[in-house]
Amino acid sequence: MTLFANPTWRFKSIAQKNHIFQGGQKGTTVAQQKLSEFQTQLVLASADEVRKEAALRSQGRRGGDSSIDSSVLSSPLIQQLRAQEAEVARKEALVRALYGDRHPDVIAAAMQLQNLRQRIQEESGKLTRGSANDLAGLQARVAQLREAVESAEQMVASEEEASVRLKELEREADANQTLYKNFLSRYMETSKQEDLQMADARIISWATIPLSPAFPNKKLFLGVAVVFSMLVGTGIAFVMEHFDRVFRRLDQLPLPGIGILPIVRGAKRHPSRVADEIIYSPASAYSESVRGIRNFLHMSTDRPLKTILITSADPGEGKTLFAVSAARSLVKSGRRVLLIDCDLRRPTVGRILGAPRLVDLQGVAYGDLDLGSAVQIDQATGLHYVASERADMRSQSYIDFIDSDQFSHFLDLLKENYDAIIMDSPPVQVVSDALVLARYADSALFLVRWGKTPRATAISAIERLTLSGVAIAGIVLSQVHLRKYGRYMHAGEGMLYGHYNDPHASGFKVRA
Repeated sequence: MTLFANPTWRFKSIAQKNHIFQGGQKGTTVAQQKLSEFQTQLVLASADEVRKEAALRSQGRRGGDSSIDSSVLSSPLIQQLRAQEAEVARKEALVRALYGDRHPDVIAAAMQLQNLRQRIQEESGKLTRGSANDLAGLQARVAQLREAVESAEQMVASEEEASVRLKELEREADANQTLYKNFLSRYMETSKQEDLQMADARIISWATIPLSPAFPNKKLFLGVAVVFSMLVGTGIAFVMEHFDRVFRRLDQLPLPGIGILPIVRGAKRHPSRVADEIIYSPASAYSESVRGIRNFLHMSTDRPLKTILITSADPGEGKTLFAVSAARSLVKSGRRVLLIDCDLRRPTVGRILGAPRLVDLQGVAYGDLDLGSAVQIDQATGLHYVASERADMRSQSYIDFIDSDQFSHFLDLLKENYDAIIMDSPPVQVVSDALVLARYADSALFLVRWGKTPRATAISAIERLTLSGVAIAGIVLSQVHLRKYGRYMHAGEGMLYGHYNDPHASGFKVRA
C-alpha cells in the first residue's frame, strides 16, 4: 500500500539523478536551452573571428600597410593626424613655391610633415596589433564555446535516453495510481460491511490488577548484580594495583621507610614559609614528621652521624626543603649543625633561608675565600649554612671540584667544628654529583615523592648509590596526601593520620 500511496517517487528520482529539468520555454529542458544559447554565441563569435581574420589577411596582402585598414581609418586620432598632415603639406607646398627648396620655413615644414607621418605610422601599428590581439581573444572564445556546445550536446543526448525511461515510469505510475484507487474503494466497502457484523465474543470474568510484577524477578536480578559488581570491582582493583608503578605505602619501598612528609598547600609558591613550620608551628603534621625522621636517625646507629647526604632520584621531590627543615630540627635539639648547598647546578638553599648573599663554594674549599665569611647564620634558629651560588657548567674545574682532595679536606675541617653536616645534593638520575658526594657521607637519606616517582627510577637510583659505597639510612616518602594515603593503608591504620588535618595545629594548612 505504501508504494501505491506515492506512485511518482521513482520517475522523480530518475529526473533528479539525470538532471532533467524543464526550462523557461514549454517542452524544452535546461540543457536544450543552454545548447541553443551556446550555438547562438558560437555563430556570432565565429562571424567576428572571420571578419577580423579577413581584415588582417587583406592588410597582409597590401604589404602591411595599415593606413587603409577600416579600423585605422575610423580612429579619431588617426583622422586628426591626417588632417594635420594635409594642412602641413599644403603650407609646405605654398612656402616651397614662394621661397624655394632651401628656405628655412620649407625645411621646418618638411620636418614637421615627416614627424606627423611617422606618428601616423606608429599609431596605425598600435591599432593593427590591437586587432591581432582581439583576433586571438576571439579564437580562444570560439574554442571555449565549441567545447561548451559539445558538452551540452552530450548532456542533451543523455537526457533523451533518460526521458524514454522517465516516460515509461510515468505510465507505470499512472497505472499504479488507478490500481491504488480501486484497492482503496474496495477497502472502504469491506470496512463498512465489517461494522455491521455482530461480535462473536462475550465477557466471562473481569481481569484483576496484579500486586507484583511477573517479570523481572527483582530479588534474583539484584543478587546477581551485587555478585557481578563485586567481581568486577575486585578485578578492576587488582588491575589498577598491578599497573600502579609508583609508591603508595612505606611497605612498598625497596629499603626501610623511616617516615612520611605530608604535602603542604602553597609549598611551591612559598617554600620558606613551609620551612618555618619547624619554628612557628612545632605541633603541625609537617613538624612532627621531620622530628620523627630526626629521632630515627639518632637512634638507628650507635655512633653519631657526622655527615648526612640528602638526595632523590628526580628533581621536584622536595629534598632541599626537607634538608633545611631537618637541619633546623637538629639545631633545636641542641646540636651545632652546618647545612651546605652542594647542588651547584640549581642551588636553592639561599632562596629558602633568605640569604643576603651567595658564595662560591669552590673558592671556599680551595682557600680563595674566607670560611668565616662564607658561613651564614639563620637568625631564627642559629643554623649555620653555606648558600652556594650557581657554578659555571662550562668550567672543567667545577666538574672535577667535588671529586678533588681539596673538597675532601674541606669537609674534614668542618667535621671538627660541627656536630652534624647536612649536604643537599643534586638528583641521582640527573647528574652524577650525588654519587661522588655520597663517598664523603656517613649516611644518606633518599626521598621518594608519593604517588609520583616511578618505582623503576627510584630502584635504579638506590642501586647507583649503593654501588658508590654509601649506607642509605632509609627512604622518606615526600609530599604525601594524607587522606589518600590513609586509603592505601590497612584497615584502621589510615585513621592514625586524622589529627594532621587540624587547621589550628599549623599556620600553613596541610593538604588532606
